[in-house]
Amino acid sequence: MTNDETAPTRLINGRIYKSADDQRPADALVVLDGKIVWVGDNSDVPSARHTIDLQGATVLPGALFWWRLCREFHNLLDSAATWGSRGP
Repeated sequence: MTNDETAPTRLINGRIYKSADDQRPADALVVLDGKIVWVGDNSDVPSARHTIDLQGATVLPGALFWWRLCREFHNLLDSAATWGSRGP
């Protein structure tokens, strides 16, 4: 992994829902090493090497976890199907 891949990235100007109960979504978040390390307002977002302007897009961080699980399950099923087709 290069230093660029482990550098923090901030996503700004979005609607970031931390939970279904959020009355007011956050505007920004920071990702480091594939993990969300900070969520809050644009005015308070820490500096980062990379910045992505979400231009008002909605972010549902919890939904990413479920998408990743589904992808891994699909890969597992695909591997099992390939393994079973090899025969004895």
